[in-house]
Amino acid sequence: MKQLPIFPLNAHVFPKGKLSLKIFEPRYLNMVKQHVSNSPSFLMGMLSQDNKEILNLACEVNVIDFNRLDGGLLGITVEGTQMVEVHSNFRKDDGLNIANYSDCNIWPDSTIEADLAALLHNQYQQIINDYPQLSNWYKGCDFSNKYLLLRLLEWMPIAAEQKVLLLQQPKLAYVANYLNKFLHIDDPLTLNKRN
Repeated sequence: MKQLPIFPLNAHVFPKGKLSLKIFEPRYLNMVKQHVSNSPSFLMGMLSQDNKEILNLACEVNVIDFNRLDGGLLGITVEGTQMVEVHSNFRKDDGLNIANYSDCNIWPDSTIEADLAALLHNQYQQIINDYPQLSNWYKGCDFSNKYLLLRLLEWMPIAAEQKVLLLQQPKLAYVANYLNKFLHIDDPLTLNKRN
């Protein structure tokens, strides 16, 4: 079993995804200083809706950029490398969470229908075009079905618990159908009630 610091957030990053963070708490500033040159640097964890629990899937990340911000803040950009299963975590005296984890393989069956893949690719492209920061980050990237669904799952306002369930599905087609429904309904919040 492996062990790394885990940074739990309500923003999510998955393999090959990027996320900008503003670090200000001393425990996380120390974490970044100590682990910035490591690969992976730390884990990005997902919090339950009540923000009281770190969920059992996380993503190993590397720090790919950093800069000092006003007010003693540190700006970093992380990139996800792989999903991991968190078996347990504990809090050190300085307040930093440490996770015991192992590698996990998501979506072993990554086949989906071509028509559905095309629909989701169009949704992805529309989001990229609407948000310049994403466009800068993801120009010329991998457009495999798995890659596209990971990006859409990162960006969609879906509860973290539901994202974990989707990441644990053995078939990518299930996730593709879920996201397609989510993207094509008037009130996305009703989808969780139906599934």
